[in-house]
Amino acid sequence: MSRGEDAGISFDSPFHDYLNTNYAPTDVEISQIRAHLPPYEGELARLDALIQDLSAQRNRIRGYVDSHKALISHPRRLPQDIVGEIFLACLPTQRNAIMSASEAPLLLGRVCSRWRSIAYALPRLWCSLHISADFVDSEELQDVVTDWLTRASLLPLALSVHWSTSLGYEYDDIVIATLLPFSSRWSALQLLNVPDEEFSSVAEAHAPLLADIGILFERRFGRREYVQDDENPPEASILKSNIFLGQNLQRIAITTREPPYFVPTAPFTWDHVTNLIFRASGGGDQDRFDVPAVYRLLKGCPRLRSLDLPMYVGYGPEADVQHGLLTLPTLEALSIRNDSNTSELFENFLDTLVMPRLTKLHLTNSNINAETADPPILERLAQHAPLLSDIRLELFSFWDTITIIRGLQPFPHVEKLGIVLWSPEESWHSLQSDESELFDVLSPDSDANSEPALRELSLETQDFGEKPWVDCLRKHLLRKTGFRRFHLHLWCDGPRDKIDLTELVAGGLDVSVRCSISDEAARKPTPWQGIER
Repeated sequence: MSRGEDAGISFDSPFHDYLNTNYAPTDVEISQIRAHLPPYEGELARLDALIQDLSAQRNRIRGYVDSHKALISHPRRLPQDIVGEIFLACLPTQRNAIMSASEAPLLLGRVCSRWRSIAYALPRLWCSLHISADFVDSEELQDVVTDWLTRASLLPLALSVHWSTSLGYEYDDIVIATLLPFSSRWSALQLLNVPDEEFSSVAEAHAPLLADIGILFERRFGRREYVQDDENPPEASILKSNIFLGQNLQRIAITTREPPYFVPTAPFTWDHVTNLIFRASGGGDQDRFDVPAVYRLLKGCPRLRSLDLPMYVGYGPEADVQHGLLTLPTLEALSIRNDSNTSELFENFLDTLVMPRLTKLHLTNSNINAETADPPILERLAQHAPLLSDIRLELFSFWDTITIIRGLQPFPHVEKLGIVLWSPEESWHSLQSDESELFDVLSPDSDANSEPALRELSLETQDFGEKPWVDCLRKHLLRKTGFRRFHLHLWCDGPRDKIDLTELVAGGLDVSVRCSISDEAARKPTPWQGIER
């Protein structure tokens, strides 16, 4: 017998045969149904009231139990130093922290008073900060920034500031004015779209701990339409500014419309510069270094360890200038984005550089119409850079890439090879049909294989068939070479079938394949509209 029947209620309905059907009762039956339901509705109301009362009792007891269990919970018993380490692990790793209540560190202080006290008392939690200039536009927010940086105590600071280009050319100096009192603790500083007026204040700051500085000027620095003095551009004195003279400075990255103007025409010495990066934000030959400008730069930076710049060598007076050998005793990494219309003149320039400690070379050739010189560039470079071990090639020409790889034979230390292949539309089918040629060169049983020490290969291209590179990796496994890692990045028109890497991974290779859809609109901006560290 059911619980309802125990309470004096029977579930033996006289309308049982019609329940859950499409039957339409008559008027008499409707009256009978209405007379039949009141006892059941009364019992239902009684049970609802009982459930409500029991639920209230349950909630009171649950709250009582939970409050006591909270006293003995594991998070409450964690030592403060352990909680602090967990908090530090919550910070973003690819960018600076932002002033958002939905991210660490501010989010951590919204959980409970204990967490807030731990977070506010942990200086390392507040050592990085990204600021949007159009956000910090009041004294109240200025005080927020000051409080943030004050919590970092005496620790070094990693800062980044983003100025919106939509704000125009008139800016309030409230952001820089807020940061300048902390300049003695700057260790990394990134300024994106910085106006001239703001940078002028930063340039004279005393920043002895500064090790990394990156600047993207919102227009050609120091230039107005009425300024026409190209012989003494204001840019040339920037690297002599106070902020660039610190002994700890390791990396300088400058992005502007005309980077060559940052190199003085007169002899100079920048002993403090060790890692230098130039980026061109405009277009045209004036945004790239010619041979004389590069020579002046290299001669003026005797302690340079890495250099990254855009370069153009064309037919003209500068191409006829004869330069002697230039020794760069400390240079370890060289990256050149070559947009020359002749590879021969560019290679002649590289032939004049003696780099006994060079280990990394990144060569980008963005001119698809450039003439290819012979013999290959690396074949001659081996005489002046014998320790080269990490090479990255980003070329438009498929056959130029193969030709250069064939020229690796004089380099016995090449362990890492990166290849980026971008083929013009008209030669796309040629790239697909000749892809096996590349892996034939990289195969261990090929006479053309010139990298016995090769351990890592990365390839980025528009598309590639699976068989050529899989066969190449199988040969490396069969021959038991020192090759250990292969990364393939494909830009595709749509999703591809999953590639089975079980055999290669089981053989001891570290293999990864990444497919990206070629859609610029699908790329999401960074959450802070700034530059990543």
